[in-house]
Amino acid sequence: LATELAEGLLVCGRHDDYVVLRGRNIHCPSLEQGLSSLVGVRRGRAGIAAAPDGRWVVAAEIYRSGRRTEEWRRSLEWEIRSLAVAETGVRPSEVLLLAPGTLPMTSSGKLQRQELLRRWASGAIETI
Repeated sequence: LATELAEGLLVCGRHDDYVVLRGRNIHCPSLEQGLSSLVGVRRGRAGIAAAPDGRWVVAAEIYRSGRRTEEWRRSLEWEIRSLAVAETGVRPSEVLLLAPGTLPMTSSGKLQRQELLRRWASGAIETI
């Protein structure tokens, strides 16, 4: 999607790189980049998806390690949720911690938001 506006500004990006949360347009890549910077989250392997009914999910692939305790997992979920609220002003319906390779991506490495949403809504996504 590329549109030239009257002021000469060029907006580039994919239309589905935004989700609407409580009437606000949220630029997904900005939030996802912040999520990917958290310790334990695989770089470039975090995503958000929103349902038409206002529910939304934050998903992040994490590095596998035998030293990941339940306390560590809860702490990371809290960090993810806090960052999501700080960026959007809206608490996510759920935070999913995923095994490496389980976040639905295209062959070119882009997140498949609709597939993430479908798997989440159907309970077909496996969390750690």
